[in-house]
Amino acid sequence: MSGRPWLAATATLAGPMTKLAASTLAVLLASAALAACATPAATGPATVTLTDDGCSRSGPETLPTGSTTIAVQNESGGLGNFEMLRLDGSFVELVAYVAEEQARIATGQPPLGTPASVTEVGRLLLNPMGTGVLEATLTAGTYAIVCAKLTGSEDAVLSIFAVGPYSASD
Repeated sequence: MSGRPWLAATATLAGPMTKLAASTLAVLLASAALAACATPAATGPATVTLTDDGCSRSGPETLPTGSTTIAVQNESGGLGNFEMLRLDGSFVELVAYVAEEQARIATGQPPLGTPASVTEVGRLLLNPMGTGVLEATLTAGTYAIVCAKLTGSEDAVLSIFAVGPYSASD
């Protein structure tokens, strides 16, 4: 190195530059990885679909307060009941309640009905393979939709599911 001073200068500069470049690259790669893993914000209309095996949703998870509409589809073989519920408890509690209702239905027991920790804000019945619009007026809070497949006369619940949570904010 004594005969090549530029090598010593380059080595001194290269060390910090390499660390800076490596740090920048690591930050860029971490940002790209997080962006790839992040769930993109859903756009388009909120939709809910009931099938014989479950209920699913697509679209935004945040809904505006005031008058709101959700497109619903009943792809099940029974009468579809869609209820928009304001949650006073958590969505996890509602899911546990729905699971209990499913167990009661499976053993031939009558369902318990709507729990006290929710308030119905909208309801729509649809014939098999029907489509419609569930309308509700929302205030700031947390909501869910309970989908149920009923017998044709609404006498009995054949299956029940919950989708959500939805957040309504100003």
